[in-house]
Amino acid sequence: MKKEELKTIILNKKLPTHIAIILDGNGRWAKKRLMPRTFGHQKGAKTLQEIIRISSSLGIKYLTVFAFSTENWSRPLEEVNFIMKEVKNLCKDYQKLINRNIKFKMIGSKEELAPDVRESIETMENKTANCDGMTFLLAFNYGAKQEIVNATKKICEQVKNNNLTINEIDETIFEKNLYTKDIPPVDLLIRTSGEMRISNFLLWQIAYAEIIFTKVYWPDFHEKEFYEAIYEYLDVIEDLADWRKVNETKNNNRSSDVYNLCTIIRIRRLVFNCSNNVPCLFRHIWIDKYVSN
Repeated sequence: MKKEELKTIILNKKLPTHIAIILDGNGRWAKKRLMPRTFGHQKGAKTLQEIIRISSSLGIKYLTVFAFSTENWSRPLEEVNFIMKEVKNLCKDYQKLINRNIKFKMIGSKEELAPDVRESIETMENKTANCDGMTFLLAFNYGAKQEIVNATKKICEQVKNNNLTINEIDETIFEKNLYTKDIPPVDLLIRTSGEMRISNFLLWQIAYAEIIFTKVYWPDFHEKEFYEAIYEYLDVIEDLADWRKVNETKNNNRSSDVYNLCTIIRIRRLVFNCSNNVPCLFRHIWIDKYVSN
């Protein structure tokens, strides 16, 4: 399907509120071209600017990207320094976000960042604070396990100071102590490069997200690939809606044989079938949410 056709289709449907992306494959993309890994990161930074612009124009409310994990400090110093430089360059362009009414927020720990990197990030956060269009979240020096541990410590401190009782602790309280407080859960998670793992990213927030793994390396993930991923997500949501209708049919005491056959077909289609138009290795569907309701 052509890019413009995909765009027309997805704009006529209910888009995901929150899209998260694991930006993977910069180094391998560069290696295939006999170039240093830093060249891949440079190209990946340009792709990120493109996806931010497209997301905003589509009306996506929240875009979160995983740019640097707490484990990435173990990479070669030259590569880490280059990534830090690219982040500073990104933050210097805060006027682009303001022009598109995009709010910027970093999630992760700022403590380990160099003062100039931290200052650049905080400047961008402050300059875009009054924007109320899309919110762009940069997961930088981020790890989901660390986020959950930090949230637990914050809650324990509140209990210790008699500002909270143990019986008051619930999912809402816990979410308010995460980096992503006041941010809705992820609807669609995309990982580029063909790797099929979560890599300690937003473990709490993706509990019911649809997950798409694409073979495309991040520097080659452009407008058409983004539309294809959203199209695939919308196809899944429609399938699940149909599945629930079949479930209601069963509850109305209609033929259980027809119900069982339809359910099998749905599961096979949802879990194992990927559209030929989508560079997808596997689609992980959180079915439990739907069958338990």
